[in-house]
Amino acid sequence: VEFIGVSGGLPGSAVSASGFTSTMAANGVPTQFSWGDNLAWESDFRSSDAVYVDDVDMTFYTGHAGRDGWSTSPTQGDGFVSAGEARLGDRDLEWLGIAACGPLQGIQTGDLSRWLSTFDGLHQLLGYATVTYDNTIEGPRLASYLHGSTGGIFGIGARPPYKVWQAWAQMAIDAQGPSEVWGSMGVTGPGWTADVNEFFWGRGPTGPDIRAAQRTGWWWIWGTA
Repeated sequence: VEFIGVSGGLPGSAVSASGFTSTMAANGVPTQFSWGDNLAWESDFRSSDAVYVDDVDMTFYTGHAGRDGWSTSPTQGDGFVSAGEARLGDRDLEWLGIAACGPLQGIQTGDLSRWLSTFDGLHQLLGYATVTYDNTIEGPRLASYLHGSTGGIFGIGARPPYKVWQAWAQMAIDAQGPSEVWGSMGVTGPGWTADVNEFFWGRGPTGPDIRAAQRTGWWWIWGTA
């Protein structure tokens, strides 16, 4: 987890990030790092990604973003991870969720080529294409939908795990208004292999790592909250 919270005028972000880690932990998935505000460094996504963002299966970020990237602490680097700067998945990362305004702007028409160099084994980049609003529920809801629910002792309200993009979509529907656009993108490989219908590890089938040299195109899914 990485987040820009009170330092960026987003009091809900730290709560949302904590909710993500606690809900993942309740489902048997430990947290390797949780860096917020002045500890959320640009290098975690770039020069040091092999020991942070790219050394885990999933990274959840919440804070400020725009069409071409997302904010990190201004105390280190230039305080922004730009499209094309991060190259992810060559070590481990499968899923990167950016719960912030607009990194997937243009998804309605597939205008996403600026993000292609980010994919070097990364399965999905999840985000929004519009302005979004600070809240406390995105993190825990996403984690809950990834894992599903047994419904308690009597099984009331039991729910199977959602596919990764479906978990992101339902989280966005819960947390944002009807005009906000959510989305997920990924790349295709030989034989038009794609990771679009995969689940989080252990919850269903998961697709392969598609390396940068194997890319043949890209796919995208979007909808409104």
